[in-house]
Amino acid sequence: MHPTRPLLPLAGLLAALLLAGCEAQLKVDLAVSAPSGASKVVLNVTEVDLKTDNNAVKEYSTDIDDPFDLLPYGHDQDFNNKDGYEDRLELTNKDNVSGDFIGVRPVFDATDSYVQLSNGTKLPITLSAQADYADVSFSLSDSATSGSDSEDIVTTLELPFSLIKADDGNSYTFKPVVRATRKDNAGAISGTLPASSVTGGSCDSSAGSGVAVYVYSGSGITPVDYYDSGTTTNRNQPMASSILTFDSANDDYLFEIRYLPAGDYTVAWTCDAGSDAPNSADTLQFLDSKNVTVSAGSEASVSLDD
Repeated sequence: MHPTRPLLPLAGLLAALLLAGCEAQLKVDLAVSAPSGASKVVLNVTEVDLKTDNNAVKEYSTDIDDPFDLLPYGHDQDFNNKDGYEDRLELTNKDNVSGDFIGVRPVFDATDSYVQLSNGTKLPITLSAQADYADVSFSLSDSATSGSDSEDIVTTLELPFSLIKADDGNSYTFKPVVRATRKDNAGAISGTLPASSVTGGSCDSSAGSGVAVYVYSGSGITPVDYYDSGTTTNRNQPMASSILTFDSANDDYLFEIRYLPAGDYTVAWTCDAGSDAPNSADTLQFLDSKNVTVSAGSEASVSLDD
């Protein structure tokens, strides 16, 4: 089910179209990094907050009425079933936005929210806090000299780092972890893992059973788990993640990390991601890592092994 929004009256739509050509425009989208073992993650996104360079906050409604499943926005493609997935969700698209901005965050509502596991079990979600502002810098002006000013920002919700399962296994706490980039500065990383490395050798597992790829900002980073206790975090901890999809045509497992700012990254994979509790320090075994450079508007490829 896709999110529902109220329809804009015809008169309002015509007025918006007439004004759009002379005002600065801001578009903010949401993409999702999906967790393993879940068939649905149902939440609502009620607004988008922008932080200015003087720490003021501007709030923009998403006009989304009801909770919806986030996972359709968690894949650019499913290599065996391309139906039902979309690249990203438009959260807000506003004219007449001006200011110097240094951060953005989606604002979530967990009312009637839940995680549906692969076996059909539904576990309720409790929101513990809103996300920290994701760093992204841009300026907009609606002055006559810059009427064509526009920015397209993509936020990505890292669900594997955001969902904390209760000790009794019957619910989740949600502390959203969000990253962001200007779309015109974004690239991606995609890659492969041989099936023999995943299902045999030192891993002896299957995709969706704790196998994941983590991405770290910078080259030559020693990979560690994601850990944020609220007061302590891992230094150089992962900023992004990807579960794996089996490509039966080539007998490979595939991964993709979308909407990364141009720059240098370390990519590593582990069979222990299922043991990575975001609120505790966990020792994960990483089987291979590679340095990757991402350029704006392109996708870097990398092959991992064990």
